[in-house]
Amino acid sequence: VCGACLNGDAISGLRRAGVWSSIEAIGGHPLHQYSIRAGSSRALLSLPGGHAVSRLAMDQVLTESATNAGADLLTDTAVTICEAKPESEVRTAIDNHGNRYHSKIMIAANGLTSKPVSNRAAEQIVVRADSRIGLGAHWVPVEGDHGSLMQLAAGVIYMAVGRSGYVGLVLTEGGSVNLA
Repeated sequence: VCGACLNGDAISGLRRAGVWSSIEAIGGHPLHQYSIRAGSSRALLSLPGGHAVSRLAMDQVLTESATNAGADLLTDTAVTICEAKPESEVRTAIDNHGNRYHSKIMIAANGLTSKPVSNRAAEQIVVRADSRIGLGAHWVPVEGDHGSLMQLAAGVIYMAVGRSGYVGLVLTEGGSVNLA
């Protein structure tokens, strides 16, 4: 379900990056079935592979891997991307404390509602007024309450679809539930 479900291509990319074994060690569940409902209709589809793991746990592994490889991770930090010469492969960013960072690759994982990282109109993010709202949630059932929550099978993506959107559920590591 959104970020908690990895397909075969994503797993191949994580293997090439050398981090799949660390993500797999978190736990989670191999995915084998997709259960979709729309109104009174239901379909069960086989999945050719995949894995469900919480973004919280997976993102921790990814950030540790990146910082171990030499990346700088800046959290809760505002940066300004400086203009670069057209022939330059390196960009410079200045954070809100005046520190300068020089890199060929910069990733801004700052969400749709954040301020743009550039003043150039072509690089600004525009969210349309009629855009749908996305929600991601992850919860751990309280001990003794799991049965009253719902009965979800490991390895199955549950999806309910309607005219206005969808909602999906999947079990991740430790019996936690991911919702999107």
